[in-house]
Amino acid sequence: MIKMLTHEDVIRYAYNECNAEEADIIQALIDTDKKLRQFYDRLTNTKKNLDSLHRQPSAEVIEKILNYSRKVDDLYSV
Repeated sequence: MIKMLTHEDVIRYAYNECNAEEADIIQALIDTDKKLRQFYDRLTNTKKNLDSLHRQPSAEVIEKILNYSRKVDDLYSV
């Protein structure tokens, strides 16, 4: 149960990471608190915009990550 609502709780709610009881409480608070509603609306709008971006790292970035991973693996392999 939520004792004091935080922005992190609203973020979890927006990403469906709350249990049913938490979700009901957060939704009720969003429905009754104008500032909380504005925060939630901005958050969900931002989330929608981010979700619409279909960006992928370049081949160069992927290669750098893989090279780093190989070096770390070599360093810690026995």
